[in-house]
Amino acid sequence: MSEYNYSLAELRLGETIIPCLIFTEREKGLLERLAESGYKVFFIRHSDEDWGEPVTIENYVRVNFYGFLAIKDENGVKTIEKLVPPNDSKAYLYLDEETNFLNLLGEVYSKAIPA
Repeated sequence: MSEYNYSLAELRLGETIIPCLIFTEREKGLLERLAESGYKVFFIRHSDEDWGEPVTIENYVRVNFYGFLAIKDENGVKTIEKLVPPNDSKAYLYLDEETNFLNLLGEVYSKAIPA
């Protein structure tokens, strides 16, 4: 079983807290492994000025890639998909005071993706 580097975090959307995994590297086979494990993956974009600060959650990011947001919680996925519809390549969720990550820079784990 492959091991990947990730952080445990929580995405805050107003009063809603969604548990998630954050991956900041594009590791070979990662997206496929997450899908097989039942995770929905969104991309995170950083700003032009600060590569260490995530600014949006999107369906796909090529430029200013910060990392991947992996969510297994079905209600959490539905909540985000209302704001970032899966078939809308231009949709994004802007991170601000009401929508942001909690515990983003927590401990980084190097192990298999949790089931």
